[in-house]
Amino acid sequence: MTDIANILRRNGQFSSGTSLHSVKQAPACWGLRPQSPKREATRRQCRAAAQAAAAPPASAPPQFHTAAELPPSLRNTTAVLQTAEGATAYVLGISHVSKESCREIEQLIRLVRPDIVLLELCKDRTGLLVDPDAPPPQSWWTPRLTISGVPAAPGWPTAAQLAGGLKGRGCAPVSAADIEDDAVALLATGLFRSVRVAAKPPTAAAAPAFALLPGGGLQAVAPLGEVEYVVAPRQLPAVQQLSVRAEGGLAAPTDDVQARAAAAAAAAAAPGVAAYLAARAVLLEGQPDGVDVVFEGVEAGKPTAVLRPVPAGQQRSLTGLEGTATGGAGPGIKAFRRQAPRRQAPSASAGAGAGFQLGAASKAPEAAAAALAGGGSQQQLSASQLAEVAPWSREQLAQGAASAAAVNGAGGGGNALASLLTSTYAKYQGAAGRSVGIAPGEAWRVALRAAVAAGASQVHLGDAPADATGRRLADAILSSSLPTLAGGLAASAASAVVISQGLLDSGAPGSPAAVLAAAVLPLALALAPVVAPLVEVARFAGMSAQQIEDTVRLKEPLQAASVDAPLVKLWGEDALLSWPGAMEPIIHRRDAYMARSIAAAASGRPEGLTPAYVATRVPGGGAVLQYAMPQGGEPGACPVGQGAGQYAPLAGPRNVVAVVGTAHVRGMIREWVAAHRDASLRPLL
Repeated sequence: MTDIANILRRNGQFSSGTSLHSVKQAPACWGLRPQSPKREATRRQCRAAAQAAAAPPASAPPQFHTAAELPPSLRNTTAVLQTAEGATAYVLGISHVSKESCREIEQLIRLVRPDIVLLELCKDRTGLLVDPDAPPPQSWWTPRLTISGVPAAPGWPTAAQLAGGLKGRGCAPVSAADIEDDAVALLATGLFRSVRVAAKPPTAAAAPAFALLPGGGLQAVAPLGEVEYVVAPRQLPAVQQLSVRAEGGLAAPTDDVQARAAAAAAAAAAPGVAAYLAARAVLLEGQPDGVDVVFEGVEAGKPTAVLRPVPAGQQRSLTGLEGTATGGAGPGIKAFRRQAPRRQAPSASAGAGAGFQLGAASKAPEAAAAALAGGGSQQQLSASQLAEVAPWSREQLAQGAASAAAVNGAGGGGNALASLLTSTYAKYQGAAGRSVGIAPGEAWRVALRAAVAAGASQVHLGDAPADATGRRLADAILSSSLPTLAGGLAASAASAVVISQGLLDSGAPGSPAAVLAAAVLPLALALAPVVAPLVEVARFAGMSAQQIEDTVRLKEPLQAASVDAPLVKLWGEDALLSWPGAMEPIIHRRDAYMARSIAAAASGRPEGLTPAYVATRVPGGGAVLQYAMPQGGEPGACPVGQGAGQYAPLAGPRNVVAVVGTAHVRGMIREWVAAHRDASLRPLL
């Protein structure tokens, strides 16, 4: 019995989050739950609009030199920036809780047909790209597909050669049934007595991929840490007599060659498969590629080696024993036991890993099959939209696993404080979005779908890492608040003592309420700067949908006449900027970071590039958005060994669209010139 189900069910977590802090939990979409009719209607509208975006025609996309040239609906929210290389960068400021912003994202991307779309997301928050109300995934991907237990003796194929025939190679999406099919395929080589499958959980840094469905939709492909096939060599009776026969007009080997083949089988280090591989190697010496050697009658120790022509359009068999193990069954083979289909109870919770049931695994659900086949998806993509992702080496994958383990082991009270504050803030912000009818992260999902529909080949996650931002935010709040809190505590204690002593001196009866009020008031005043933003966003979340849309709608252009114009702060949504010391880590540093990542994307400078989703074709022909790191990227921003591999910088992009929060746009405009001089992200990490 394999343990695929238990791993897929228990260990489906990967990094996601709705706040600045990296939240290590599985997206709620991995579980089944009723969908809000309002939210589902909004989602259908967004998907319909994204799919309606026409495939990019042969003509060059339009370029606008100022925001005034854009349609009226985009003029207030969009800044237009030019690069020295002749590319145009459109920076769209959005509200995270607005349907209007979602429509503006679709409109701008459809209008300018960018080569690259950049999102205010980072490697720590890829889970926000997964639809929280989508059905649980029925496909997975992994950069680590290993086959252990293969003898290193001469004549044996390598693990890499064996993996080349599996469905899961090259980070391709696979269903649970596909993983089982690959186990059977290994048995069907005739080399192995048994195959056991072990699916290992992903690290917190793992990210989903997205399969392109017919019609332009996207289906999340959940990550796995590794799929390992543990094999045991097949034991066959010792070769007592070897016969040789030629078919298809081929000449039989000479008696000398046949004698050497028999001697090689007898001299094999171990009986069984090794003897057949040794004999086959001798019989193939000097034969052209169009000749194969296969075995018959292996069950009695008196096999026949058959020389036959390789059929047109096919390759020579890998082992010559395939005919003795058809369908993974044959003498000396323990049949692979497929798992029975499992169904998730309708009442199952949406907790961590809840959606990682096999479902109808062995039935290969139609949706998963369509995604993996990719037949319709390729028609949605132009040839120029597809790119190659260079896979990581084994050493690089090991380095990435070690780095992820070190990051997971690091802790600290500062990050806990940032997590508490931002997760509380995100809860209220999410409630505001639900009032409008959109789920957290909907703007990013809209942008991802629109980017693919408009012909973009890369979607960059251009924000600073959330874990670093969280640490800086906690440090800033603590350093700015501690003096006030210390003073408040001292004032509270002093007030309590003074009032108590005064009551005693006057002979008046004691009043515990008065003493308590005197002690609490100074402390409450000291905590007010930290608590007030949470009160503001809570009030914001309690507004009606129309009131929320009216509140976040811009009344003036973001691209002001002066680059020194102050940032545009949205009441309620941007209340966290009022936390003591929050402006530097949340706004200024990230403005500079995202300006550099946009400049690097537009110019192809690797030192400023960030993790990205790249449209690529995987083995089997399907089209997938794979999560990858840039070649030559800064390791602190683009960790080695994370994602499917490395992508090459896009040469000569004409248009780049950046989708960021409204409060970032003016700061990014101010940083634009400096970002072109130095696009390196290292100083900002």
